[in-house]
Amino acid sequence: MSFYNWIQEKLFDNYEEWHMKSPDYNRNGFNIVGIDNTLKAMHDGYFMYVELYPPHAIDGCTAMKARVGKKQDAVDLFLDIDGKTYRMADVSYPDAVKMMRAFVKKRRVPDCSSFVEVAYLDIDQTKLTFTELATLLLGDAKQAKSFMSKAKLHSMEELEDSWWNLYEKLLSTGRAVELSLKR
Repeated sequence: MSFYNWIQEKLFDNYEEWHMKSPDYNRNGFNIVGIDNTLKAMHDGYFMYVELYPPHAIDGCTAMKARVGKKQDAVDLFLDIDGKTYRMADVSYPDAVKMMRAFVKKRRVPDCSSFVEVAYLDIDQTKLTFTELATLLLGDAKQAKSFMSKAKLHSMEELEDSWWNLYEKLLSTGRAVELSLKR
């Protein structure tokens, strides 16, 4: 670390060697308050994510990312550690601020016991398999091609949405029936 960067960090809380990425900011150097402001913007619905990249790995961690969660007042935190991605779901905004600030200021990675490893998603293989399944279930390659042109399969969430869309399509065409667990 250069003397200039050390002064910026210790006196002004500016982290010149760190990289922050969000919808409106994608460059090296940021003030620690940028974490608070970006997470506040996420809470208010303006941003969907923020990512922090240290200048070197901290306990094997090369990135900490926050994404808007399924719950309104929570985010999902992701850590990239030794080539694997770990996720902690439904972290409150104040807790996310504390964890991300500690990651930057104290070079401390949150306790990994509360994180779950994220399965690797092979997009190409998933699209191929999902297309074959849609063709098999719909019984018509033309219908399956039409359905797949609308399907988005870039993440686990989109894959889950596509499963529900396929289910709805199968119900609407009469190729599936909905069973109730009620007696």
